[in-house]
Amino acid sequence: MWHASGRGSTERASWAIAQRALEGVGDASLGEWRELGAPGSGVVHIRRRLSSREQGNSGLRMRDVRDTPEADRRLEVVTRELALIGRR
Repeated sequence: MWHASGRGSTERASWAIAQRALEGVGDASLGEWRELGAPGSGVVHIRRRLSSREQGNSGLRMRDVRDTPEADRRLEVVTRELALIGRR
């Protein structure tokens, strides 16, 4: 996953900054997500999936674990960690 943030004088300029940072990497057709940063910050975020070539070069095996026992195990770990953070 590629991630770029931008902050310009306008929201439009912020998006342009983040978009330029991602030129030539990833594949938006495989998935791209745009989010506004904290209210009033002027920051925007773009996340983009790796291209097929980039996935092949990474040596990582990509797979979707949603709705699987592995996803449940991962969620349990995060939930325990969040409970610990809440006690601090």
